[in-house]
Amino acid sequence: MALHVMCSHSNYAQSQANGIDEKLSKVFVIGDYQEAYEDCFTIYPDILITVCDNNIDTAHQRWNVYIKEMEAYSKEIDFDLEGIVMWIHFFWNPNGKVQHVAYHLQPQSRFVKDDMIQAFLRSFIKNHNIDIEATRGFNHYGSVAFPLYYEFNSPRR
Repeated sequence: MALHVMCSHSNYAQSQANGIDEKLSKVFVIGDYQEAYEDCFTIYPDILITVCDNNIDTAHQRWNVYIKEMEAYSKEIDFDLEGIVMWIHFFWNPNGKVQHVAYHLQPQSRFVKDDMIQAFLRSFIKNHNIDIEATRGFNHYGSVAFPLYYEFNSPRR
């Protein structure tokens, strides 16, 4: 019975995800597609720290490595992220593949046209997954400013 409920939940979540994918762009500005955006929280219910076994250091490290990959990718394809400051919300499948990204440039950000940043983000998520395996879809909302000034140091024991 528990297996049937789990499979039913998985099938239900998958059918919901398929419906969202038809309504929701891969990359969009926060505030656009508001109803579909809110539906993402049902399909990707866990948060990054939860899928990192509630370990804040691990979640922080995984997030920062992922954002560093974004910055490195921008340099690789010659897309200038310097001066961009944004709120960004990723929705990942259980295998770490990005399904949707919502973003909004912050007031202090350098201006960049939506079509340019969206093209960059589409390209990035097509080529980069986060290094996490989970049992359900998950999400993370954060703020990012480029260039990054981040260095992760593991706590000393």
